[in-house]
Amino acid sequence: MKIIKIFFLSLIVFLLQSTVVQKIALNDVIPNVNLIVLVLIAIYYNNKTILLYSLMSGLIQDLYTSPYIGINIMIYIVISLLLIRFESAFNKTNIISPIFLISMATSLYNIMYFVILKVLNLNFNVYRLFDILIIQLTLNVILGIIIFKLTQKEISR
Repeated sequence: MKIIKIFFLSLIVFLLQSTVVQKIALNDVIPNVNLIVLVLIAIYYNNKTILLYSLMSGLIQDLYTSPYIGINIMIYIVISLLLIRFESAFNKTNIISPIFLISMATSLYNIMYFVILKVLNLNFNVYRLFDILIIQLTLNVILGIIIFKLTQKEISR
């Protein structure tokens, strides 16, 4: 994927995340579409594309939502590096791979975000972490299956 396409994909996902996806919030928790797209990019594209998407989507998300620039960039890049590391284990046609990877990415994202908040001495309740994790994990897997099936049909054409 070219840099311009990745930038626009990051922007479109961010706009969807901040508008349309807000409507399916459950207990004030929304699915993280960036993680879903990151996993799908890891399955279908090369390592450079994964890292570039992580950088761009993390930067856009940090600029808009985070009090500190770099938190989401760092978390997305760490998740991307783990996805790259386990790339050989991906099965591009089996639904189990994206479900597992989306679950892993969602869990890692939330735990790393919580740890960073604690390191920065920001107040965050550990019980809320588990509440967010369980709800977001469920929403991400459901939305991820839908998006995976749609992209799988589109890519196989």
